[in-house]
Amino acid sequence: MHGNTAAAVDKRPGRKTAFLHALADTVNVARACHDAGIPRRTAYHWRDTDPDFAREWDDILDDGIDLLEAGFHRRAFEGVGRLVYYKGERVGATRHYSDALAMFLLKAHRPARYRDNYRPPESGAARGIADGRGPE
Repeated sequence: MHGNTAAAVDKRPGRKTAFLHALADTVNVARACHDAGIPRRTAYHWRDTDPDFAREWDDILDDGIDLLEAGFHRRAFEGVGRLVYYKGERVGATRHYSDALAMFLLKAHRPARYRDNYRPPESGAARGIADGRGPE
């Protein structure tokens, strides 16, 4: 597909839809482009020039990230079952939790408390004082 212009790809019906379906399946732009048979630069051109397409793209990525976050939450707080074998025989099961994923979620949702490099946003009044303008 290299060398095809966005205009040439635009003439092939269904490419935008194919890309959006692939993006929903993969939540990965490069993979969605590959699956839809379009160059990445074409997808980004469409995003820059078609507001409806850009909005759908953003919605799909938001939905995919929500699903990813839900999966992280399950693994962190509900755990993942693992079978235990001894000498080739199944003898039980255990549940493993991910402290790393739990901390990642806490840092994302409570940055003021858990993120190492968190800087609180400045209020409008604080910005006015800091830049010498004073309150407006």
